[in-house]
Amino acid sequence: MAYEVESTAPDREDRGRSETIEIALRRLKLAKAAREKQLAREKKALEFQVPERQWDDDMRRTRQATTVDGFDIPARPMLSIPKLNQPIQLVLNQEKASHLGVNISPLNEDATDGTADVMRDLYRREEQRSRAGLARSWAFDRAVKAGFGAYRIDTEYDDESSNPFDQRIVWKRLLYQDAVYFDPEATEPDWSDGEWAFELAWKRRSWIRREFPGAAIGNYDTDELKALAEEAPDWVLLAGQDDEDDPAILVAIYWRKEYKRRTWLVLEDGSFAYEDEIPAGKTPMPGKLGKRRDVQVPTVYRSIITACEELHPPEEWNGKYIPLIPVIGVELQPFDGERRWQGVIEPSMDAQKLFNYSASSAVELAATETKAPYLMYEGQDEGFEDMWRQAAVRNFPALKVALKRDPNGSVLPHPARAQVDVGRLGPSMMLLEKADQFIQASTTTLDQTRIEQMGRQRVAHQTINALQEQSDLGNSHYLHNLQTISMPYEAKVVIDLMAKIYDRPGRVARLLDEEDDERTVLLNQP
Repeated sequence: MAYEVESTAPDREDRGRSETIEIALRRLKLAKAAREKQLAREKKALEFQVPERQWDDDMRRTRQATTVDGFDIPARPMLSIPKLNQPIQLVLNQEKASHLGVNISPLNEDATDGTADVMRDLYRREEQRSRAGLARSWAFDRAVKAGFGAYRIDTEYDDESSNPFDQRIVWKRLLYQDAVYFDPEATEPDWSDGEWAFELAWKRRSWIRREFPGAAIGNYDTDELKALAEEAPDWVLLAGQDDEDDPAILVAIYWRKEYKRRTWLVLEDGSFAYEDEIPAGKTPMPGKLGKRRDVQVPTVYRSIITACEELHPPEEWNGKYIPLIPVIGVELQPFDGERRWQGVIEPSMDAQKLFNYSASSAVELAATETKAPYLMYEGQDEGFEDMWRQAAVRNFPALKVALKRDPNGSVLPHPARAQVDVGRLGPSMMLLEKADQFIQASTTTLDQTRIEQMGRQRVAHQTINALQEQSDLGNSHYLHNLQTISMPYEAKVVIDLMAKIYDRPGRVARLLDEEDDERTVLLNQP
């Protein structure tokens, strides 16, 4: 969005923070503390999606190459087979194939089917223009993998409009979704009852100077920056900077609701109005018939802040909802005073580790057959020690031995490989199969290779379809949460914004119906 820059920085002699900043710092600290353990679990799950990071550090060290008594011992196999990719992609593809949308219907006597149709088709058109599916899919991807994601509804100037001051509603992807913090005291799964939220981003001070030239932090000297870093270490990053004059500063978009108490009154003509907005010529219903209802009316404000100042004056948001849309995976029942969410990866980690270990052990055992040690009499490698030492890792055209005889003068037999016990592969292969079953159980997803095997074995199609349906139902809760939690809250945010953003009479808007046919309408006309 475009901003009119106005400095609100304190005087250089007065470092006192405003009340808004003090409250914001306390709230963000509370949110970070409440989400600290959850974020650690999410990070661990996201790291696990990279195959080479599926081995524990202790196990990795035991399998590294080493040297014993002057002999080089090569690294042991550490295979990482991404078995979780398939169940994850199955869930993600469910969302991409679902083509979720919003249907709008009139609910009271002032609403009409025609207006609802225009709003619905305008909603669909703006979704297409801003590629809303990318924002939702990115948040859904993180929720499926780690348990939690988010995206944002925003507004920006509409360059396609003939009026340069017209705005439009857009869907924004949040690249780093662990930088979104919601009010931990909210109890609704969509955080609609939350009082505040934050979006965090690290910015170079040169960016702050360019975008907010009146900001005080842009003119801090080195000592002042160091003092701020000591006072608020989570907000200033000085160590490791290539340019000491251009450190990284944490910038937060601070969303919050502020309430005003208002009173509804019933008027003599049967209508109703706020006590401070009674239309001219109308009076409240007198006596016992005069009903009153006190309500708390929220107003949403947005500020752009650092640890010491507001970079931009607080602005009133056009809607009454905080436009950050959460997407959740599996929400567990709270315990130990902590709320938890998880995705596909976390419950499947042990099964995936077992699969990797079993596969690595099987490969290691199978590889020993071609590298079995030679049995030879003492001295038969005399003069050819280097050749025999490398025989396990190099293919020589011939192996030479020294001629040795027994006490009777007979030539000793030439060296021969020791017999390898291939039966040791059995336990590894059994563990490999069990690990595969564990992964299917923890992801509630039927392995597609098993379906193919069943097809080759001529298993009845009804049986295969039943198993496939059971598998789909086992992980449909991710899509269900997007459909019943995230999308309804998104619709509330967007519909609430429509009346304020598309309010210019005579504005030309292009709409998109269910058949992807476009039409043009004039908004706010009789």
